[in-house]
Amino acid sequence: QSASLHFTAVDEERKQKFKHNSDIPGSICVNLRTPNDLIGLIVGRNGATIRNIQKVSETYIETPKESHNQWFTMTGLMANVENAKHMIAEHVSLKTNRHFYIDLMPNGDNVLTSYQ
Repeated sequence: QSASLHFTAVDEERKQKFKHNSDIPGSICVNLRTPNDLIGLIVGRNGATIRNIQKVSETYIETPKESHNQWFTMTGLMANVENAKHMIAEHVSLKTNRHFYIDLMPNGDNVLTSYQ
């Protein structure tokens, strides 16, 4: 089985597991924009980091599929999605030795940002 088919199957399995998150009362869907150079760090080797964040925060997180797409899409209860955003910012901060936070833009977008 090719790597592409494997990861497609894994992604479909994850979607099935978490597909009902959007049906739960109080569930939200939030997009988080991240710098391109941090996507791999957030996803982790073989997706381990993002899977752990999903498991701990009880959210479904869809990762960017194309190089020009910088958006992670998170679905779950509001408190869980907020926890997932915090975990991503904390993980990136620890791995880069820079402080990252989630900035809420006037248009409602969430953006992973670092202090200069």
